[in-house]
Amino acid sequence: GAAAIVSTLKELIPQNPTFSQEMFHLLNQVDINDPVMLADLAASMTNAKSEDLQKILETENLEQRIENTLLLLREEYDLSLLKEQISQKIDERVSKQQRDFFLREQLREIQQEL
Repeated sequence: GAAAIVSTLKELIPQNPTFSQEMFHLLNQVDINDPVMLADLAASMTNAKSEDLQKILETENLEQRIENTLLLLREEYDLSLLKEQISQKIDERVSKQQRDFFLREQLREIQQEL
């Protein structure tokens, strides 16, 4: 239950620095032994739609509430990984374009010197 939420939050920290700051505040302000409060606050840290957050708040069954929160956290984790992959691909593409440009300019200069 609560341990799974804390574990998933810890997985998110390297992927999303915002989670690091929010989790620090969360752990200092919340009794992590209160699974309802932990689930609600962890869910609120995500970028989930307000309808999804409302669904969690309205879920009375503790097990289902935690499960729904874990689903939101997992989606957040997957989204963070996807953003990182996209960013890496863009960086690689830009680096390649810069290298190609530099080599073309070098070639042009060499040709002019000859």
